[in-house]
Amino acid sequence: MPLLTKEFTINLNETMKPGKVKIGYFDGNHPCIVAVSRSDKIFVHNPSQRLNLNSIQATNNNNNNVDSSVETLFHQNEASKELNFLNINQTINCIAVGSIASIDKRKKFNEYILEENSEERSKKDSRKNSNNQLDTRRRNDILIVGTNTSIQAYDVYQNTDLFYKEIPDGANTIVIGKFSTSGSRNDDLALIGGNCAIHGIDYDGEDVYWMVSGDNITAMDLIDIDNDDQNELVIGTEDSEIQVFKRDAIIMEINETDTIRYLCSLGPKLFAYALSNGTVGVYQGRERLWRIKSKNQITCLFGADINDDGHLELITGWNNGKLDIRIALTGEIIYKDNFKSSISGLMIADYNMDDQPELIVCTVAGDVHGFHFQNQTKTNQIDSRMMDNYNIEQETIRELMKRKQNLMQELRNYEENARLQNLADPMILNKGQFLTERGDHFGAIPADTRLKSSLIMQTEDKEKQNDTSQKNCIELRLETTNETKIRAALVFAEGIFNNESMVVFPKDDQISNVVSIPLWPPKDVAIDMHIKCLVGYQSGKHFHVFELSRRLPRFAMYLLIRMNYLNENETDKEEEIDEKIDPYLIEDYQDYQNFRNPNVSGIDPSDPNYYVRNDLYDEDYEDSSIEPKTSKADLSIEISQPNSYVILVLNETISKMAEWIEENFLLDLKMIENEKERRFEFISLRNQTGLIIELIRMESFRREKSKNFILNQAKSNSIEFEEKFDEDVSIESREDFFDDRSIEKMTSNSIVIKIFTSSIELAGNCVQSIGEHFKITNLNCYRAHFPEELEQLKQLTGKIDDIQNVRQQLMVEVADTASMIRAAVVRAEDARLTEQYEQMKMIYQDLFNLNKDIMREYQIRYQNHIDLVDNLKQINLIIQRASNLRIGSFKTTFIKLCRDQIKEKNFSQLFKIINEE
Repeated sequence: MPLLTKEFTINLNETMKPGKVKIGYFDGNHPCIVAVSRSDKIFVHNPSQRLNLNSIQATNNNNNNVDSSVETLFHQNEASKELNFLNINQTINCIAVGSIASIDKRKKFNEYILEENSEERSKKDSRKNSNNQLDTRRRNDILIVGTNTSIQAYDVYQNTDLFYKEIPDGANTIVIGKFSTSGSRNDDLALIGGNCAIHGIDYDGEDVYWMVSGDNITAMDLIDIDNDDQNELVIGTEDSEIQVFKRDAIIMEINETDTIRYLCSLGPKLFAYALSNGTVGVYQGRERLWRIKSKNQITCLFGADINDDGHLELITGWNNGKLDIRIALTGEIIYKDNFKSSISGLMIADYNMDDQPELIVCTVAGDVHGFHFQNQTKTNQIDSRMMDNYNIEQETIRELMKRKQNLMQELRNYEENARLQNLADPMILNKGQFLTERGDHFGAIPADTRLKSSLIMQTEDKEKQNDTSQKNCIELRLETTNETKIRAALVFAEGIFNNESMVVFPKDDQISNVVSIPLWPPKDVAIDMHIKCLVGYQSGKHFHVFELSRRLPRFAMYLLIRMNYLNENETDKEEEIDEKIDPYLIEDYQDYQNFRNPNVSGIDPSDPNYYVRNDLYDEDYEDSSIEPKTSKADLSIEISQPNSYVILVLNETISKMAEWIEENFLLDLKMIENEKERRFEFISLRNQTGLIIELIRMESFRREKSKNFILNQAKSNSIEFEEKFDEDVSIESREDFFDDRSIEKMTSNSIVIKIFTSSIELAGNCVQSIGEHFKITNLNCYRAHFPEELEQLKQLTGKIDDIQNVRQQLMVEVADTASMIRAAVVRAEDARLTEQYEQMKMIYQDLFNLNKDIMREYQIRYQNHIDLVDNLKQINLIIQRASNLRIGSFKTTFIKLCRDQIKEKNFSQLFKIINEE
């Protein structure tokens, strides 16, 4: 028996946009489908036709905020009495349906429950119903519509507007539900995701929550990620990032490979996601359980317990009309179906009011399909158990048969290889023809054959500037340990290649035991690479498949050019890379390979592991396979220290911080285990900008600050100050110039981390990576100085002031023009009635010109709004990046302070908060 049986099909004769179809209980009892048509009209389908649309006059609860250009009332379609339309004359980005009750309504609802079966309550009900007031006994759903400029809330049952609110960031996605903004209480909120900003709106349309994100928000859902019976807000952005917010704090960040299109809760700790490239998968917390990728696009996701096993299944709708239901934990498909058109929405409701819930499948063509679950009757439950047992048995048999076939094939290959290796006569081995390579026809290779991999920094070669195929990149080098050849290599890596994979298939005259693959990671994210290679002989027909995995460090695109020790004698302090950190050479290898090895501190050139940073196996690298040239690399790479920096204070050791650098950069510091202060200088292979990291002990930092303080005091008082600083000067007596908030937790065992970079985004990524490595929950930056970002912020705030002034002026001009148009229309009609046709013609000509003027003014106003949104997005982006310089509660407090200053338009204080000195 099938998992689902079709119960009904309804054609609404209206198209439905994918992802913009919802179901709501607007009267508290009966389900209604609400959707957006291709013409951006909203319609409600109510098969029971219990909407009270004709008897209630439209009212406006917020006359001051309602846009006069919006037609706010639902009206019935004459062609179908079950459809009611709403036209708001704007492009609709998203809709949401849910219940948002104010505190007063919740109190009234509780009072009503306590007064059950009382005579007093019945009198109240009759009085309220007679006055057409909202029945507080029920939590009626409301409809919220999001556009590029605003959100509008409607009470469909009463056919009234609840509120209208302008949102300059726009509304890309809306979710309604319980979310705790502070304390332990869950509040009923509508959460709106726009351009780099999240707004939380209550029942009265008040802004009660605000947060920033790294890019435009494209998907949102409320999910209990940490299983604490409180919802967390999970968002997806255009820059392929999934973020989890608990109140005001980001507790989890996950990087994906493409824009996040949909998010869906599957129960505590579980959620599904869909990407714009056709990928769908499931996460359990931070761990991704599974994912699949299709050439088709996902149009909707939904979670429901279809097979009555107590767990939600993932239901996926596709643009080719395919519907599939998967087990959430494994991704196994348990049901498939196909429809004639793309699926636009999935819901669960008792739509035909038979006391049995149905799976509602809506298509773009306007068809509504209802499916009953197989477990809705006792008979179906019995059949379901029998069918489940049968399916489990069949699946087990198929699995065992598949394993048997694979093992039998593997056994035959081993037997054939053993037989060939025991043969002594090469004539017999190749049917009368001498072999040029042993066992090539049968795939036999030496038993000790292994595949090695290495990650190599490849910089630009001055002698080959015209060859841009492999410069300023990371080279993945694969090599066999003997004379066997690599016929092909397949690399799976998220976010590096188009379609997440790359196949290298050398030409016949270029086959060798070495394959090099250039990598250009677009973002600073750690990437797991899965590699498969076909290994055999050049003339062979059978090949062995070698599989291995490599992890690309987060900051792999930053090349170490030198490491200096600080506060040592001059010879040690000025050690350059060619003396202390002997670099790898640019070599021309056999088999047409050439590469530059990474600059690695603490590596001895005589070490057999010199040419490979990190092999998959622990065997020594064979230097005999390398034929180096005598030319040395150009080591005259110099970078200027950026004037932007962030300073952190940690209760860790320098050697522990060196471990973090080793783990996140392509270098090896295992031979440097001392606690000497040091300075690492990196250069980005993407844009050749510098990154400098200094690790300093607290005593040295205090001494340096004390010296600078006394120097500044001497200069300010015009006192000649001796250049030689006395190291025995008491620091404790002058701690007043230190920042008290950080000094309190500073100890002699602490270290100071200085990160110099012109990119505040890179600095924030380093801080967040340090926090993850040391499992730090709360950390404030000691100092943050980014003058370029501050100057950009000042320019943006100045532009916003200008845009707001122009916006006000445009509104006045549009209002004046509209008033003139209304007056001209009246005069034209008067001229027509009095048969003054010449004057009427002149008035209509004036109307034509006025119409052109108002259209031009609206176009200017539209461009003005686009500029405003772009500037607000950039400001939100700067705030989000600056917040990444802190961790935990400090990050949350920083965002709140920035938000308060923006609301109060106190930009000077905002600059001080961001540029924390």
